Amino acid sequence: MRVATKKTDVYTFSELSDSAKEKALNTCRQLETDCEWWEYTFDDCKEIGKILGIQIDNIYFSGFSSQGDGACFVGTYEYAKGSVAKIKKHLPANYTDENGKVIDCKLNMEVIDLASQLYELQRQYFYGLYCDTKHRGHYNHSGCMDVTVSNNITHDDATTNAENELINIMQLFADWIYNRLSAEYDYLTSDESVKENIDANEQEFTADGKFYY
Repeated sequence: MRVATKKTDVYTFSELSDSAKEKALNTCRQLETDCEWWEYTFDDCKEIGKILGIQIDNIYFSGFSSQGDGACFVGTYEYAKGSVAKIKKHLPANYTDENGKVIDCKLNMEVIDLASQLYELQRQYFYGLYCDTKHRGHYNHSGCMDVTVSNNITHDDATTNAENELINIMQLFADWIYNRLSAEYDYLTSDESVKENIDANEQEFTADGKFYY
């Protein structure tokens, strides 16, 4: 019996040709989203929801390139004292980068605005508005949420105006969750992030950009 040894030349990412680099990036992009990459974002959104008074049991989403994509959640909402101040502390509206430039955080500003809307609405109804949200249908966008509103102070149904406002805010928060997920997906699959992971893992490739194990 003869044993033959096959020699394979391997390269770091920086040593690849441009076409091989593109192939390597696309392969790694798929690997970045093969796992349940959304779990951290789910946990963070649930924590932010808790600050607003929204207790989220489950989040459903689909994305990110088809009509009908979106996110919705199942849970309950009630007034949370001090939520506006707490959310501003948890999610600052801006930050200063390494060059001293002030950068606005659009997603943070959006949820701060939702906290303010909830406070103003609750103030009008003596902080007694409550709702629960359920998922219906086969899609996962914010329009697939059934939101039932009540007023815990008077034990009567809330007015139609308050009901519509609270339903709208819950749907806007679901849209915000979707935007957070979309931003995380875009980051994970960006060239910058993929290259960082390749370097961190010291991944090597064949000349045509395939993984070398």
